[in-house]
Amino acid sequence: MSSSQIQAEGSRLEAERRRTFRGSARVSLDALHFQQYKHRDLDTKHIEYLKGCFRKDRCRRSEVRNHIEAEVDQQILDVALRDSNVTARELLTNQPNGSPQLFFPQGFQLDCLNGQHRIQAAREFLLPTDKWWTVDLYTSDINEDLKQCLNEQHSNEDGPTDGEAYCKIRYYHFQRDTKAELRWKACLRGCRLTHLKGLLLDEKFTAGFDALLDIPGVWDGMRMTTLNKMMAMGCRDECLNYLRRIKEVFTGLVGKDALGRIDTATVKALEGRAPGASTKDLSELRGGKIFSAFSDRERDTICEKLKMIDGLVPSLFTFFRDIQYLKLCINCLKRLVVVPKRESVCETLARTYSGKNQRKGHVKIQITEDSFLDRAGTPADCVDLGIRQLVALAMRDYPAMPADRVQEDPVQTAPTKEADPAVLRSLADLAYELGFDTPQIRALKEYPRLRTARLDSPPSPPLHVTSGDGVAMPARSGIPRTEAYKEDRDSLFVTHLHSEQQHQGEGITSFFVRKSVYLAFFGRPISTNGGNDGSVRGTSPNDSYVPERPDDSSSPGSPERREDIDDFLSAYTNMVMMIGHKLLRILLKMLVKGQIYQLQMPPWTGQESGSG
Repeated sequence: MSSSQIQAEGSRLEAERRRTFRGSARVSLDALHFQQYKHRDLDTKHIEYLKGCFRKDRCRRSEVRNHIEAEVDQQILDVALRDSNVTARELLTNQPNGSPQLFFPQGFQLDCLNGQHRIQAAREFLLPTDKWWTVDLYTSDINEDLKQCLNEQHSNEDGPTDGEAYCKIRYYHFQRDTKAELRWKACLRGCRLTHLKGLLLDEKFTAGFDALLDIPGVWDGMRMTTLNKMMAMGCRDECLNYLRRIKEVFTGLVGKDALGRIDTATVKALEGRAPGASTKDLSELRGGKIFSAFSDRERDTICEKLKMIDGLVPSLFTFFRDIQYLKLCINCLKRLVVVPKRESVCETLARTYSGKNQRKGHVKIQITEDSFLDRAGTPADCVDLGIRQLVALAMRDYPAMPADRVQEDPVQTAPTKEADPAVLRSLADLAYELGFDTPQIRALKEYPRLRTARLDSPPSPPLHVTSGDGVAMPARSGIPRTEAYKEDRDSLFVTHLHSEQQHQGEGITSFFVRKSVYLAFFGRPISTNGGNDGSVRGTSPNDSYVPERPDDSSSPGSPERREDIDDFLSAYTNMVMMIGHKLLRILLKMLVKGQIYQLQMPPWTGQESGSG
């Protein structure tokens, strides 16, 4: 819109204001009404803030900037003027003692266009004998453009939230109402407009947020000040997975057609809860005032569906906290590749998959720091699960791999912890073991190795639930606490993160939280057995592999012969597992040294060995 058009629009609105404005009056708070569908949900924190302002600096309800606007039928206004012994001219005149007081017929309420938080704060703060506010009165024939403008104007004390501003901007964008869209963009303070413009340039991110416009209650958690950091992380697909998860959970509870009835109070009560696993969470939700726009029968149905939620209930509030944790993990993976502009880290990693060190038709699954499990899988599984396992390693070791600092002024920059070279080597070793190959991986493999004590078997599965309260609500999103990180570190392998076993107890553990956050960003793999079937391989990523031999059918190392060797080891796996992993390691070392070439299949396999 050009400046001349904006000026013309402003003149038109001013002319309409003069035509319909009838003056200002003091009106009882009981006569003020806000139609709920036209206004955002009440924010109790903002109301408390305004009450604090009233205590410190009085209400200042007579000042023009604190007036609220309302529309009134001319006939009702005439009755009120007569009953109050006030003339129409007095409403338009600045009196020394303030605006005159108007008394409206008993039971009548003005339809207010803005200021609901100020009025609610006044109702709670003012003495019973002093409950009034100054109202600017407009006739009910006011046109929609001016009504919209007045409805959406905010004083400094009652500005729009980031979520409200985003919803309005997108609503008017879809309505092709450029004037209203620009008016709302003008409400954005600080860096918000710049960050919003950056978001709107990315169609996929914009579509991801727009998909949540159907759920008004989630938008209190919008944080425009964080949008630039989110987009710079290189995790678009993972962030979109989380946003889809939000809509999936709430749609599952109330259905697609009822999403618009979910209010802010309901979302705040649900976010971070685990009603499907925690009996305490479920009990507290049943006793709370949630889903107030639904009937008792509908709420009973919703409560039953709460039991079916897998993991934590996500929201935009938890999303913007959890991306802080995702960033720490993804920064570790950025050391393995050079990420092109506008491409995600995981996309880049997927393109570096070489298939090296992989057994055809199988996927390697890491079950301890130095043990792997083989299971059937496609090359696509190798890529997907390979990236997931690198993410799991980052979840275990991100404190030892902080991002390299960028120093514009080394003198003034406080020193930060350097990445541990041995941990970087373990990251590169795992990436190479899983079939990824880049110059960055090879360079990190030059670092010294991390020496760890080997485990003969994986640790016991981590607990998901516990007796007592479990993890407190503030610790269920964002970066994990130190003690929780230490407790969960040794369990952060995909075999546990992908487990579909259902758990129920009084409270939830910190591992339950880590697993829920991981699945919110990455979802479950297509093949979800997580490596629970297959053969355990006790080799470390630091150990060498059987070298590939020329493709010669007469050679003991030919593909046909190697398949016989694979079948032989697979047939013996169950027996060897009963004896212990040490015997398996001996057989594998003999295989590596080339001491097992002529193999005879055991009689119970029903297979015959190929010709030597």
